[in-house]
Amino acid sequence: MFGGPRRQGDQLAADDVLYTCGRDKLMIVYPGERSIERWSLATLQREKTASVPDVHKDPLHWVIMGNNSKGPMMMWSKARRPCLMPNKCSLSR
Repeated sequence: MFGGPRRQGDQLAADDVLYTCGRDKLMIVYPGERSIERWSLATLQREKTASVPDVHKDPLHWVIMGNNSKGPMMMWSKARRPCLMPNKCSLSR
């Protein structure tokens, strides 16, 4: 990824990775690990990490955020139930 987000050396830690990008942040979701990472596009550094909200009991299938947006990020489970992440900046460490 051109020097950007990396896990375990040069490869992502999981095969099932979802991602979306807004104006200045990259959001990476690991459905199997039930975790979310927020990366800065300006510095290419991971800023925060959080767990997938408990409202999603089913495996995640899709994430989206507007390309010129500062948030929010929407997530859908395989059961097609949407969940809104209120603000990408609210992720906790």
